[in-house]
Order: sequence, then C-alpha cells, then structure tokens
Amino acid sequence: MRGALLVALGLTCVPAASNAGAQWLELPISDVRVLSDGIGHVRILLGTGDLATLEGKFVEAALLTVPVDGEAFPRDLDLRVFPVTQAWEGGPVDWTTPWSEPGGDFDERRMCAEQVSAGRRSTALQVNVSPIIREMVHGSIESHGFLLGVARHHGAGFDPEELARFGSMEGLMLRVKVRQGGRWERPD
Repeated sequence: MRGALLVALGLTCVPAASNAGAQWLELPISDVRVLSDGIGHVRILLGTGDLATLEGKFVEAALLTVPVDGEAFPRDLDLRVFPVTQAWEGGPVDWTTPWSEPGGDFDERRMCAEQVSAGRRSTALQVNVSPIIREMVHGSIESHGFLLGVARHHGAGFDPEELARFGSMEGLMLRVKVRQGGRWERPD
C-alpha cells in the first residue's frame, strides 16, 4: 500500500500586473465513483472532465467543495486529494480495473489536504486544490480527476462510517478563480 506524503511542490505563480478581470468559474464534477477494497475501506474518484475552458487563463485559486452531513466528526479526519494518473472515466472501474496498482493510480507526491478536527460540524469541506489544477491546466500532469482518501489509512480510503458522512455527494463542486494573462512556472 502506498503511503501519502505531504510534499511541497515548489510552484511559483507569477500573476499579471493587475488582478482586474478575475472571475470564479464553477466546473462540474463529471463522474463520482466509489472503489472498495473488499475489506472495509473505500476511495472516492472524482472526474474533472474537460478543463479546456481554463486554457489560456491564469488559475489564481481552485477549491474543491465536498458535501458532508453536518454532524460532528467523532474523530480527527485528514482528508487527502490526489491527482489520478490513469484515464478511467467512461469505462468500467473497480479496485483493480483499469489500474496498474490496486485501488487506483494516483500521484502521491502531489497532494492537497484538509484537516477536520473531532467535534467540528460542517455541511461542506473545502480543499484548496490550486496546485493540482494549475498543473493540469498548464500540462505538467494529465487531467484524470481526483482521488479522495484519508491519511490514517495511507491513502487507502475511508472506513464505512466516514463514507456515510459524504452521502450522495450532491453539491460536490470545483470552483476555479481565473483571469486572462499571467503565467505559471514550476521551477526545476
């Protein structure tokens, strides 16, 4: 099982001289799939669909909003979001198909996280996925969506109680703040 490490990506954003013209776009999540390992853990796959509407724009921010049931979390939760590295949308998907690694192919070096403290009540969790979306839009990585997991299972996924907190995923949303111009650089 792969471990999940938080690694600084070393991304540099070089904005244009003015912040004028920035706008928030709501992008649909094109597909949601739940993968089960058969022993009680699951991962959630989210399809980002075609990101062509973002081409030629500077991505200032990207937020993934994940709905939850509003009940207090019984223990700390370290929600992890990884970019998926294998095409999967539109085909059969399970714990082993179409992956080279059981549970899905994802880049554990590129991860965004949201820490949820025990006792916190919320109807949605927001994860800043700006670094991942910037790399998808500017071609550093291919856009195959996101994989959601939790840290204590080394990215293996949620236990059944945690998964129930997410319900139908109605209200799942990717919001991206963009503007014309500027450039993005990833230092070597």
